[in-house]
Parts: sequence; C-alpha cells; structure tokens
Amino acid sequence: PARGIHDRIYGSALLWEAEAEEYLIFNADMIEFLADFCGDVRDKIEKQYGIKKDHILISATHNHQSVRDYHRTWPTGKYSAAYEDFLIQTIVHSAEDLRKELTEVRIFTGKTVVEGYYGSRLHAGQPADNEVILVEFRTRERAAAGIINWAVHSTVLSPENALLTAEYAGAVRRELKERLGYEPLIITGAAGDCSTRGYGQGKDFDELERVGRGTARAIAAISPDQELFLKAGESRQITYPVRYDMREQHEDIRRTIEEIKEKPELVPAGISPGFYEKCLKNKLMIETVDIELFSTVLDLGDLILVVVPGELSSRFGKEIKALSKEKCILICGYTNGFMHYMMPKEEYGRSMETIESLYPAGTIEEYVDRIKHAVLSFL
Repeated sequence: PARGIHDRIYGSALLWEAEAEEYLIFNADMIEFLADFCGDVRDKIEKQYGIKKDHILISATHNHQSVRDYHRTWPTGKYSAAYEDFLIQTIVHSAEDLRKELTEVRIFTGKTVVEGYYGSRLHAGQPADNEVILVEFRTRERAAAGIINWAVHSTVLSPENALLTAEYAGAVRRELKERLGYEPLIITGAAGDCSTRGYGQGKDFDELERVGRGTARAIAAISPDQELFLKAGESRQITYPVRYDMREQHEDIRRTIEEIKEKPELVPAGISPGFYEKCLKNKLMIETVDIELFSTVLDLGDLILVVVPGELSSRFGKEIKALSKEKCILICGYTNGFMHYMMPKEEYGRSMETIESLYPAGTIEEYVDRIKHAVLSFL
C-alpha cells in the first residue's frame, strides 16, 4: 500500500464526433482494467448516452505505481467498493462533460523515433518499437487535444517505491502540457517486451524527471503535418479461443522442476531459479485453460484503432502498423481488458514473459493474423 503521494494520478477523456457517430476514449494512470469491468462501464455509457459500445475504449497506461483498490479479484485484501464506484462514475460521466465542450477541429498526425530512454528488455541494447505517433486535434486558434501512442512500459521507478505517482506516462504528459499547451492521452501500444530496463541511470524520482523530460522533448519536436479525415466507419470483432488441458503437461513440468534443482544452469539466462520454479509450480495448480482472446478493429477513415486487451510484443505491433503507409494505425494495448503477455514463439522458454504465459507457443501468431486480416479488410 502507498505510504504517501508524490504526484497525482489522473484519468483523461477524449470524445469526438464524425458523421453523427461519437467515439470515447478514457485513459488513466492505472496498471490495468479487467474485461468484466470495462464491459460493465461501456454498457452503462451506451445505455445512458447512446454511444455504441464498440466506440468506447477504456485504456490504462500500465502504471505499476498506482491505485489498485478497484480490483475485486486481486489478492491484496484492499478492495474498496466505494473506490470502484467512484471510478465507474468518473468514466461514465466523462461523456456528459465532454459533450458540452464539443468544437470543430481538424486532425493531424506525425511521428518520430525516441532513442536513448527505452528499448527491448529481452535483447539488451536493441530497440523494440521506439516509434511514437502523435495525433493532434486543432481548432482554428490552437491545438486543443491529442493522443500519444507509444510502446513502452510506464516503469522507471524501483518496485520498492511506496509513493503514489503517475510514473513515466505522467511525467511525459506533464512536460508535454508545458510544450504543447494541452495534456495528451497516452495510449500504450505493443509494449510487452519494451521498457526502460537497461537504459536508465537510476530508479528514483530524479531519474523519472530526467527520462520524462527527455522523452517529452523528443515528442514535442514532432511536426504533425499529415491531415487525417475521419468518418463514421465500421468495426470488426476478433475472437480467438485458447482451450486445453494443462494436466497433460503436469508430468513434464514436475520433471523440469526436479532437473533445475539438480542443474540450476538449465534455467534461462536472466531468470532466477526460484522464480522459474515458482512459475512452473503455479502451472501445476491449473487443470484446464479456457481463455477467449479478443480484439476490436475500428475503421475511422484515415485512422484505424486496433484494440488489444493485453501486453502484445512489439514485433506484432510493428507488423500491424506496417500494413498501411497511407493510414494512421494506432495499437491500443491495455485497452478494454487485460490478458497478460502475448509473445512470439521464438521467445518461448527464454524470458519471464513466456515462462509465465498460459498461451502455447504460436498461439499469438494466429491471434494476430486474425487482427491483420481485419485491418486489411479496411484498406
């Protein structure tokens, strides 16, 4: 539990209308939003304000240093129904508040590559997806709002920190307000294997300020000069069921546990034997796996939003964005749910992200192929 507040955490909401259809994004300094929570909130907004459920995105920056009291299912013993209700009402009523402020805008985009502050955390010194996209909404007088789409874990500070903070995304957002004149939503994309690990000069608030200021400086230098023309488009719903009997693997798992006790060198580099054994023992407690992966692809004309409820590998994010050079494609990770790490088969057995995973190797490739097919249907 937090012992104090270093800086406030926020929720940011953006509502726009294209051809009489409304779209709402709520983006907050939280670690995640579970699918059931998002489904309930989106149902409430659709019922109360008439915004189609498919047009509502509830997104987390994946801030590990945030409030968790709204999680009914987490074993923290700190669940607060009052906080959960406050959070739900905040999201729902944001639509009403924003409708009062609707104004005519033009929309522009630009991008840059941010280097030196983050990259692959699986392959030291290599980039992951370091491209940052800015989508800016401009009135006749000024830039009024914007979306930053980046692919990096919002984690600079040590896990030992016990002060509430908006972390990396919040530090960048505060600095961008000074430079751009508004606070953008920061939508985290395919960041499953991308973080500041290995790129930092410390894990304290001084380092957070250094990294936040430097990253914001690079983003503020973007010249969004490509105009986007939005329409009331279609959406595609993707589902991919993952169902199997884990008990069929239990004998092999027990054998592996015994082997690493005798030969710790068999544990993949960079992973502690204790953690490796813990992950394997956790799988011995699971009898069957039944997961329904899902995604939504929204076609908005020159803008395509790809909703992924989890931590997609940067490789897949880059592949999806590369499907079109003409349209702006944003990967909205940690959005409308949270289904953990989604990594490529070549990483399996080599990293914490895959050793913990309940998705068999090759599963996510098939899931992403369905997303790509949906994107291509709009091109």
